[in-house]
Amino acid sequence: MVKSRLLLPVIAVFSVMIIFSSCKKGNIDVQAIDAGKGTDYTEQIDSSEPSVPDSTVHTSTVPSAIANYEYSWTGSDNIPPIVIIIDDFGNTNDRLLEDFGKLPSEICFAILPDLPHTKDAARVATENSHDIVIHVPMKAIGNAGSPGKRYIKVGMDKAEIKDMIASFKSQIPMAIGANNHMGSEVTQDAATMNNILESLNSSNLFFVDSYTIGTSVGFKLAKSKGYSSGKRDIFLDVPDNSNATLASKIEGLAKYKGRKEPVFIISHCHNRQKLEALQNFITQVQSMGIRIISLSDAINDYPA
Repeated sequence: MVKSRLLLPVIAVFSVMIIFSSCKKGNIDVQAIDAGKGTDYTEQIDSSEPSVPDSTVHTSTVPSAIANYEYSWTGSDNIPPIVIIIDDFGNTNDRLLEDFGKLPSEICFAILPDLPHTKDAARVATENSHDIVIHVPMKAIGNAGSPGKRYIKVGMDKAEIKDMIASFKSQIPMAIGANNHMGSEVTQDAATMNNILESLNSSNLFFVDSYTIGTSVGFKLAKSKGYSSGKRDIFLDVPDNSNATLASKIEGLAKYKGRKEPVFIISHCHNRQKLEALQNFITQVQSMGIRIISLSDAINDYPA
């Protein structure tokens, strides 16, 4: 028994060393995904989550593996503010949704239309003063699965796209913009994206390119038309929600030193692990001096 106790500190130290090592080794692959280098990130709706009693109080605590990681930068290194968008709301109306609503009000909800709880997600976001964007379903390359009940495809005419966006907005009337759900095929097609951007603009909605593939033309086309727009820089929860991945994403913020525009970060609402990972990320970056701003502030203060 005494021998086992003596071994515990050694095991704990070895575990932390493994986590830090995996952060550094994982940086290359994760950054390649964030850069959109030929990667089609397919979002999946997963309504499952571990059973959590309603009486459980969820608080944000930073695992030592994240807080104690030796980052190469500090808050004084001129890193721009960050914008955080959470994708895929609309599938559930439960304690998890309510807990996402308790995140800082600067966090944006991206809500899918045509789902059983689209309006519930919009209600929770509104009650907690979160910005809302329509998470517009768009066709992905190949057979990546259906983006939704209705979705935009390459070759759809402008009137059909405009009617679909108007229908989506009628479900989420408080939305201030839109971003793409999946859409690696659509966002590469300039003609289709032109129709989408003009339809959004006519509905007083701006576009944030989720940048699910590196050849997307959405953001560049929006800027060329003089429309307010943004582009995803980082997928926070890709490839997973581990401490190693979170630390690598925090370390990766160093490459944005000196940039004026905010860093756009996307995460997802699929389960409680993603919520807790996001809470830990927020706590850590704020402790390092990073400012989180709302999407609306980012669009207004840093126009295209």
